[in-house]
Amino acid sequence: MIKHIGGSPDHYDHSVREQLLIETPDLLVCGHSHILKVMHDKKYGMLFINPGAAGLQGWQQVRTLVRLEVDGRNFRNLEVLEIKRENDLP
Repeated sequence: MIKHIGGSPDHYDHSVREQLLIETPDLLVCGHSHILKVMHDKKYGMLFINPGAAGLQGWQQVRTLVRLEVDGRNFRNLEVLEIKRENDLP
């Protein structure tokens, strides 16, 4: 499941909670808060990812993204990558 404004474990948006009661995905990716969070949601038995913020606009000081390998229902080699600004590069 991919959702723009999804909330986070224990604080999901009502539309996400409704969908989780119908069918729980193995992976939920959402954003909007721009707060990096990767965790296992024990209540629903799924991996929750908010990759943070990759854009230049906004209040975030660190730009991030999350990369992982998906093999069926298995997730491996998850990495959090920090994106450097051009003027920060050596």
